[in-house]
Amino acid sequence: MLAITRYSFTTQFIAGSLLLVRRAVEIEALPTPTDLEKAEHRSIVIAAIMQSSAALETELSEIVLYGPGCHLGSNGTDHDAQRFLEPLEPLIDKQAGVLNRWQTIMHLLGKGRFDPGAQPFQDADLLVSLRNELVHHKSQWGGALSKKTLVGRLMQKGFSVPPWALAGHNDFPYRILVAECAIWAATAATNFLDAAYQRLGVEGVLDRNRTPGSTFEATLPPKAARPT
Repeated sequence: MLAITRYSFTTQFIAGSLLLVRRAVEIEALPTPTDLEKAEHRSIVIAAIMQSSAALETELSEIVLYGPGCHLGSNGTDHDAQRFLEPLEPLIDKQAGVLNRWQTIMHLLGKGRFDPGAQPFQDADLLVSLRNELVHHKSQWGGALSKKTLVGRLMQKGFSVPPWALAGHNDFPYRILVAECAIWAATAATNFLDAAYQRLGVEGVLDRNRTPGSTFEATLPPKAARPT
């Protein structure tokens, strides 16, 4: 008889993004990759960005439906918060944007909203904006693209660009969709989730996968230092 279990993709999405990036780094190190390798490289980077952004959405759903700490089992779940949030799920789901929904549940639980002008919210917001650009992308001439606020914010990150990304090409995608961008995306999602759980006062969903001997011990980004 099969056990009845749930599977959450949050950790898989973030760790999987960084596992994918290893191949992107290999391709960037090639002096003259083939066109097929360049296509593989861009596909990997896009997949990593999409998974990192998806981690923010899937963990939000876990908390709303099953309560903060549901990844810890019955003894670690905040059952009061779960009973409070579950009937509000349709209302929360109507809020536009995943980060707005995070802000809503923090407010409802009395944990205080994130400061939109500070980290880790700013990088999470930039990650979601990049994901939206990829999903809803409309091709434009380079001059028009360079004027986009999103492109400017991403270029300020100073991602290392492989030497085969020729001068004269548009910043997006050639100088933005690179391995360092994918690593940044996974780190941005990680930092936001860690901060969210710190606010919730519950052991983070990624924490047990950082412990010695765990599957993703050497894969997940470490916890960022928090202000005291």
